[in-house]
Amino acid sequence: RGLYVGDEVAVRLGASRPTGGSDRRFERVCDRLALDDVQRAVLALCAAPEVHGDAGRMFGYLHDDLSRCAASPRLVARLLERSGIGEADVIACFDERAVLRRSGAVRLGTHGPLADRPVTLAARLAAELLGGELHDVTCGGRLRRVQQGSLPVGRAPAVARLRTILTGAGGATLALSGPDALEVLLAASGRGAVVLDAVAAAEPECCDELAFAAAFEDRVAVVAGIAAVPRDDQELVLRGILRLRCRPVLLVAGRADELALSEHPVLVVRTPRASARERAEAWRAASGCADVDLVADRFRLSLRQIQEGTAIARAEAMIEGRELDAELLARGARTASSRRVSELATLLSGGPAWDDLVLPPRQLAALRSVSSYLRHRDRVLDEWGYGSISPGQGLTALFAGASGTGKTLAARVIATAAGLDVYRVDLAGMYSKWVGETEKNLDRIFAAAEESNAVLFFDEADVAFGKRSAVDDAGDRYANLETAYLLQRIEDYEGIIVLATNLRSNIDDAFSRRLDLVVEFPSPDVATRRRLWSALLPAQAPIDEGVDLGFLSERFELTGGAIRNCSVCAAFLAADEGVPVGMVHLVRAVALEFSKLGRLTLEADFDRFHELVRTP
Repeated sequence: RGLYVGDEVAVRLGASRPTGGSDRRFERVCDRLALDDVQRAVLALCAAPEVHGDAGRMFGYLHDDLSRCAASPRLVARLLERSGIGEADVIACFDERAVLRRSGAVRLGTHGPLADRPVTLAARLAAELLGGELHDVTCGGRLRRVQQGSLPVGRAPAVARLRTILTGAGGATLALSGPDALEVLLAASGRGAVVLDAVAAAEPECCDELAFAAAFEDRVAVVAGIAAVPRDDQELVLRGILRLRCRPVLLVAGRADELALSEHPVLVVRTPRASARERAEAWRAASGCADVDLVADRFRLSLRQIQEGTAIARAEAMIEGRELDAELLARGARTASSRRVSELATLLSGGPAWDDLVLPPRQLAALRSVSSYLRHRDRVLDEWGYGSISPGQGLTALFAGASGTGKTLAARVIATAAGLDVYRVDLAGMYSKWVGETEKNLDRIFAAAEESNAVLFFDEADVAFGKRSAVDDAGDRYANLETAYLLQRIEDYEGIIVLATNLRSNIDDAFSRRLDLVVEFPSPDVATRRRLWSALLPAQAPIDEGVDLGFLSERFELTGGAIRNCSVCAAFLAADEGVPVGMVHLVRAVALEFSKLGRLTLEADFDRFHELVRTP
């Protein structure tokens, strides 16, 4: 039963018609795709098995094979022949360049003679004709619809240029990179977009869904995430993307994506970063606050990050029971911009102010200039035109000095003064013995940092930026290549990079020429040590009246970091005895610090306290 359809059954099947308003939905689809009469007739027969269950059995009867329930080009031509439509006209409708194939509405099978291959409908089209969403419109989460945002995009020249490119004729595929690339594309096209993950572009079903959604829903077709494709499959997937009939726009996320496109006829257009004035307009539109100039100047955020930052600020305003203001917006901006980089680097705690930094006036003035750069870079570089004569929009500073002289503290003070976060990069975790992996790790950290507006802090920088050696073997060659790549990546970075080293003489000369600022952190003299001792003994701590800061600063040549260690150690010694912090505890703490540093506890240094620390 069911393995044979006789003539009488076939006549009855052919006389039945689908119900439920499918004709009206079919007409709407044809209008959306701008089909002519022949194309409408062809699509009607191809869609029949999806809309009308009996049509599949009827097609099996006409094929003389009940397993072939789908239409085929030859069968469609036979059925339309009586209507005066020639076979050539029907076959032309199945051409790859014809609208039915180009839009992804129909797809030919891969087996059998070409004209006898089964024709299948896009799942999105079949669901539309049936009047319900019976399929996964997201292709397993790999296809998403994006609408035009509510925030002003700005960048009018870039939008106008991109609009010209989109409407102009040309054979090259368009690739967009840069901040807010998708938002600028939507503004230029005046439409929404349907975005397919590149890893899914190797699947014909997903590509057909992309093409049909773009044509039927009047959206821009976009493919994003080339760099996420495994390197061995990248070339194959990219060739498939470039052969797509709907000619999508490629969304390029970073340098890795651009490198993958370098050998193909792709027009790469980089969208500019929004100016401080344009960011301020976006902040006002998102938050409704007028006082947003400061947060717009400090944080170079994308439109998506501005929306996230505003949402976070609103949530905190509700929790604290206060009105949304500039302070909350700045707090939300820091949170929204630091998520990616926190996965790759260590956040250094903020809080210290300029008064906590004990340095000579010349060094303090140099550090304050970094803070001035952060506050006014958009005005100077963009509005005043200095960006055209400056090689880059970032700033790289080298902090050189002995351990404990305040290099890390200075980086924290600069970031705190600017309202930004500072992240310490673990260079040991960045380097890999595998060729190319180091560059990939470094690219990840810099790409994340560019979105976070963070201050990047490289400790022990001479390890990564040391002098390049003579090439004696392949290991030396790749080590030198990694150093060269890191130098170039730092030069391209648009934020603040602080490098700290104990051995400035080991820094490569090529890198020294790329530095914007060098600050020497000297070992503190007697007067500076006195200020450090006073600052590092907290006012709320119980300090004995007999503590002689003059003796401590004159006799013991210690750096700020060592003095901090001594202060903390003395506090625990005093707490253990249940008494205020006194000279006895401080001197013993100094002796322990000397022991850690490999220095002798000489009587000439400790004077009357030598008996307390003398080793029998």
